Amino acid sequence: MHDRLGIDQDLPFQQRGWGYLRLVWSVCSFVSIGARPGLFGQGSPADASMVDVGGTVRSDYERLARFERLTYLTVSSSAAPAADVLDVRWDRPYAEAFVLRRPMPLPARSGLQKKFCFDFQGSWGR
Repeated sequence: MHDRLGIDQDLPFQQRGWGYLRLVWSVCSFVSIGARPGLFGQGSPADASMVDVGGTVRSDYERLARFERLTYLTVSSSAAPAADVLDVRWDRPYAEAFVLRRPMPLPARSGLQKKFCFDFQGSWGR
């Protein structure tokens, strides 16, 4: 049929094109499969936590943060800190990369030296 229309058939070129299309569809399917469980944000693979050496203070955070999107950082203590005050500090580059909207509960004291500092008071285990 293509002979009557004067259209040349280039089968090797078409096969290369089909190969590229298969590659693109494979990449798209892997990205969509990875996005389902939250591999690229807001899911269990994107969540992380750190615990101090004594195992009393735990920090839960998201590994992947998107620009202009709310992200959560949770700091919790399982034991009563000295003097009922939990001192939380962030390095300046980390604190400048994020905008702190609302610490909860409100800190008893906050300050800025070489690091951002928040002191939280509470009834620890009472």
